[in-house]
Amino acid sequence: MHNRIALLFALLGTALSIMATEAPATACPLVKVKVERLADLNHPRAGHSVLCLGNEMMVAGGHTTGFIPTPTAEYLSHGKWHELPMLYNHDDGLALVLHSGKVMLAGGHKEPLGIGQTFPIEMYDPATHSFEGIGSLDRSRSLCQAIEIDSGRVVIAGNWYADDGIELFDGKKASAHANDVSTGRAAPFIFRIAPDDVFIVGSLNVKGAPTSTPMVERLRGEAFADSLLSTWHPLPILLNNPGNDFIGDASQGVYAHLVVLENDEGQMALAKVSKSGFELLPTACPIPTRSQWGDINYYSPLVVDAKAHRSYLAGTDAHRRLYVLCFGYGHYEDLGSHSPTRAIPLTLYYTDPLPPDCGFAQPVLTAEGNLLFAGGTLENNFQPMASVFLLRFGQPASQPGLGGAWRWGAILLLVGLAAGAWWHVRRRRHRQDAEPELPAEVTTETPAKKHDALMERICQVMEQEKLYLRSDLKVYDVAARLRTNSRYVSDCIKHHEGVSFTYFVNRYRVEHAMRSMDDNPDTKITEIYIDSGFANESSFFRAFKLVTGQTPREWQAERHRLHDP
Repeated sequence: MHNRIALLFALLGTALSIMATEAPATACPLVKVKVERLADLNHPRAGHSVLCLGNEMMVAGGHTTGFIPTPTAEYLSHGKWHELPMLYNHDDGLALVLHSGKVMLAGGHKEPLGIGQTFPIEMYDPATHSFEGIGSLDRSRSLCQAIEIDSGRVVIAGNWYADDGIELFDGKKASAHANDVSTGRAAPFIFRIAPDDVFIVGSLNVKGAPTSTPMVERLRGEAFADSLLSTWHPLPILLNNPGNDFIGDASQGVYAHLVVLENDEGQMALAKVSKSGFELLPTACPIPTRSQWGDINYYSPLVVDAKAHRSYLAGTDAHRRLYVLCFGYGHYEDLGSHSPTRAIPLTLYYTDPLPPDCGFAQPVLTAEGNLLFAGGTLENNFQPMASVFLLRFGQPASQPGLGGAWRWGAILLLVGLAAGAWWHVRRRRHRQDAEPELPAEVTTETPAKKHDALMERICQVMEQEKLYLRSDLKVYDVAARLRTNSRYVSDCIKHHEGVSFTYFVNRYRVEHAMRSMDDNPDTKITEIYIDSGFANESSFFRAFKLVTGQTPREWQAERHRLHDP
């Protein structure tokens, strides 16, 4: 008997281990990693660029203590950072590693405190550790981005508190206007979708405010609206240097990228970008936006490790803990609707809270497949950090003696054995007991009754606690207040009201605004929408028209006619 049970456990464990590689999981695995401190930079820096140039790490530009731009760069050699003079300031400028191995640096703030924009372009040669001034941008820029296309040409777009547009650098000295844009952006995402064409998107306008435009700019052709971007938007990130998000194969004519999107309900998703547009990808579990220690604020672009077929996204929490979310995306041919559906596995890595002298910087992938963080800030741009640290992913930090496949195989086998034991005990108990081990009210309640009860609780907290007055309210906040799941809340609202969570909340806000305008007709619209929970005027007008069929002014005029015939 015992032998049969043991054999059953082993077989079931093996089966579950195999199934775990194919079936979606319900929770994101959480793995702790250690922070390996390296030598500090010579200068504290923020708004800088961090690059991996073969086996050499390089830091360029940015601003130092006091929010003062620094025209210097540093490279890491023999465990020490060596300082180099640059020709120009590049605080929040662009830094692009070219196919030639050289680095193009351009733009940035003209003055301290992040003010103004600049024109100069210079080139860094890692072989000689030297800089050469080579030309000028077509327009002065800061918080711009760039990507190299065919024949060494470079597409440049984005600006900060100034006009935007697309320009094309010839790879030598000249840069010229190439195309207008429908919407100006700061630190946009630029995706190469053909040898000579790109998509440009972003969720920040030129003043750094979030924008939810579905418009996609192109180098070749007119801007167009992507239907997916009407509800999902790129994560709002102030990029200091381009993310390494390419997953295609240019030599085979395949151009594909990864990007993280979010919707108005606070949910996040992974998407593939190609010439066909934007396409959501299935993940084995929802992208975690909260840990046991609090909310996770993701702040970096995706960093792709093409050799390992993994991509990383960095985030923080209120306790200075660092998170790195890993997407095991596999090969680009496995992604999307033209191939068998495969849920992308996620792993959330986390650290202990960082020391007070460590800043949060955008990660860069090293030649060994690890992530390096250099400089950055904790609280403000006036006090950047000089810290440099490493998270090891080339070899798993938690068990360096085991290969990744063996480690995960062992974990899955143990999980399978544990699940097998649980299943056996559960089955025996079920046979012994006349009723299952759940409260009677749970087992007898129908799904419709559950929906009704949850909807009643949702309306109760919205009306009694006025949660809708929070401009940053997300579906997760309501779910956390009710101690339930975000998806249950969204599905319940859609089932009962036939609307999205965003519309449901905005309806409360609009009703609050109408009461305020009725009671205080002389109050300015600005005060009305802020007091009603709207983040900005445009979202207020859009929601008001959607709910009432009228603009606020039209509604007020009609109310005035009714009260004073």
